[in-house]
Order: sequence, then C-alpha cells, then structure tokens
Amino acid sequence: MDWTKFQQRCSSQQISRFFERVLQTSQPDPRPHSAFRFQLESAVAADRKALLMAHVRAQVEDTLGWGGGEHVQVKQGFFDIGMDSLRAVELRNRLQSSLHCTLPATLTIKCPTIESLVEYLLKEVLRSASPRDQDSGNSRDPVPPNVVAPIVSKEVSDSSIMVELERLEELLRGT
Repeated sequence: MDWTKFQQRCSSQQISRFFERVLQTSQPDPRPHSAFRFQLESAVAADRKALLMAHVRAQVEDTLGWGGGEHVQVKQGFFDIGMDSLRAVELRNRLQSSLHCTLPATLTIKCPTIESLVEYLLKEVLRSASPRDQDSGNSRDPVPPNVVAPIVSKEVSDSSIMVELERLEELLRGT
C-alpha cells in the first residue's frame, strides 16, 4: 500500500475510522466454544467419531423426548422414529449450539440417520486438522474447524497490520 497517497487522499478522521474497522475485524471471535466442542477438539483423533456419535445420539433422544433405557439406533431414520419438521429444527439448533457452528436447514433431510449425520459433521463441519494431528503426521483425520488455519492467518494478519500501522504512524508524524 502506498501510505503517502493514502494520507493525501484521506482526512485524519477517515484514516482513524479505517483503522478502527481494521482492528475490529482482526479481533478473535468473542463467542466462546461450547463445553462439548472443547471436549471434542481436545480428544485424540481416534476418539472423536465415537464421542460425536454419543453426543448426536443424546441430542436426538432429548429432542424426541426419549427417556429411560431407550436408545435410537444409529441407522434408524429420524422420521421413522417420530421426528417431525419442528423437532428437526430443534435438533439442528441444539447441534449448532453444542458444536458452535452453522448447519443447513435441510440437515435432517440430507442426513436422515445418526450415522449419516455424524459422517456429515466429521467431513463437512469439523474438517480442519488440529496441531496434535499435524505433529503425528495424520492431518487427514476430521477435527473441528478454527483450530489451525485461523490461528496462522490471525498471526500473519496481525503482524502485517502492525507493520503497516507503524509505517502509517511514521508518515503521519512526518518522519
């Protein structure tokens, strides 16, 4: 960026607003991860699928009001066991909250069983590699997003922003 031209074309108020916006967008996501999401991210790759399977099963059973010793089978169709469209939305909302992610409105149509839903979540939602998996050379295991890429890009963007801010401050001081 040519800071001299930037300074010539913008008022100090515009420059100030520009950097306020830059600094706001470089801040980490203020929403904390859910306890389950943290547990899932902390688990070794080999345990994640079983952990997610148990979690999704519990969410489905809670959504349907199943109690006692009854358990939904992982290959049973959601709509075959009594789920309707309102409960499908409730399940999606529960999963979005517990996994700290956004899921499509058509989730239970695309993934009509616990088994297919878990596979979808592992492949499409929780697909980044964690640092622990990279160290072991096994980066293809599905793990939660926002573990590696945002950390790397945030470090790069923070250092780039800081260098550019220092250059701008020097220009504004006239040094």
